[in-house]
Amino acid sequence: MHFHPIANNYDATFTNTPIGRLQRSQVWKALERYTVAAPMRILELNCGTGVDAVHFAAKGHQVLATDAAPGMIDITAARAKVMHLDHLISTRVSPFYTITQLPETGFDLVFSNFGGVNCIPTSELGQLAEDCREKLRPGGVLAMVVMGRFCYWETLYFLAKGKWSTAFRRLRREASTANLSSQHVVPTWYHSNGSLKNLPGYQHLGSVPIGLAIPPSYLNPFFAKRERLLNGLAKIEQFFFRQRVTFGADHFFILLQKTST
Repeated sequence: MHFHPIANNYDATFTNTPIGRLQRSQVWKALERYTVAAPMRILELNCGTGVDAVHFAAKGHQVLATDAAPGMIDITAARAKVMHLDHLISTRVSPFYTITQLPETGFDLVFSNFGGVNCIPTSELGQLAEDCREKLRPGGVLAMVVMGRFCYWETLYFLAKGKWSTAFRRLRREASTANLSSQHVVPTWYHSNGSLKNLPGYQHLGSVPIGLAIPPSYLNPFFAKRERLLNGLAKIEQFFFRQRVTFGADHFFILLQKTST
């Protein structure tokens, strides 16, 4: 429910911004690199305003889009209808901890984008992975885009502003507070690629950076007026993407395949 109050402004503050578009394109590129092209059944967690769901459906995939925020689900359903993809996209208000109550199962892909799992304490990641495993078909994959425990951009930015505590907030073991707006905050836990690679019941297929050269979205006001600089950084991002360098990125994409044991 934390994201319900910002649902109507989410696309304007992230999705439709230059940085938002670049980071999301990297996520889609990673998915295309590691997942099958044939039509899939996808369970999307923390679907937000449905941009990813529409992207998947436009490629012929069937999507069950879930989110804890009713406002996000309303926008997702409306977007699917406007795009004439509502026959491929169904929606459900469902937080992470209730996905086992969903009657649907046998998904090819469970997908969580842009730090949704950072709303979960590190101690509960194992349970989430187990719940997702229950929803996946044999050999199905779990793909997550996660905020890591260190970000070059964030540390340098807040050090320059003299905010030492904020500069190193990702290193804390306890929850940090992330500002969704001037009036809404959410507890946030930062997770490492190394810890997620070893989740029981899965085989790690690969990880790539999402936002190593491309800056975090809260720097949009600065980079929105510097398109050439941002495009140059996007080209540098491709190098790190190919090398699979995830340390220091704003987010990292990780793909895990359900094993038989």
